[in-house]
Amino acid sequence: MILGGLAEGRGKGDDLRSVDATNQLHLVFVPQDQGLSTPAVFRQWDYAHRSNAPQETQRTPDPLNAALVSAAAAGDATGVATWVRNDLQSPAMELLPELATLLNHGVDLGALAGWVSGSGPTACFLAESAESAENLVNGLRREHRHAFSTTGPVEGAQLIPEWAQSRPMRPRTRTLT
Repeated sequence: MILGGLAEGRGKGDDLRSVDATNQLHLVFVPQDQGLSTPAVFRQWDYAHRSNAPQETQRTPDPLNAALVSAAAAGDATGVATWVRNDLQSPAMELLPELATLLNHGVDLGALAGWVSGSGPTACFLAESAESAENLVNGLRREHRHAFSTTGPVEGAQLIPEWAQSRPMRPRTRTLT
């Protein structure tokens, strides 16, 4: 399924629920050289949440946070930073501890928040503005990390009319160097 805009992901990421938001947020992504196996991250999550685990580590996903939805819809980056989280972040960091260091470092460089994207190992940072995002990208690149910024939400994939398929398409995004 290809879905544009902002969405809440549940389950294995295949249960997507649209969130009404049109104001832009500024994000920085930092892919890692090391990989993480998605099944291994889910196994780690399952292990930590098994029925005989201590009560404080057992939990199910919370319902969508109304404050997070409201902040995202308003383009309130500080509000989003307060509430954003990824349930797979802890197991990903257990398997690749360097992620915790990177997430803390990104915040030290000016990000409002940092989290693991999906099951990792890509790190995602939320910036207050386009300028803050570019400053974060530049700071990470000075350390020889691959980093790029983008904004969201954006439209999803669209069907191209048959008459347009023979015409050359222009990219809708810019390439960062």
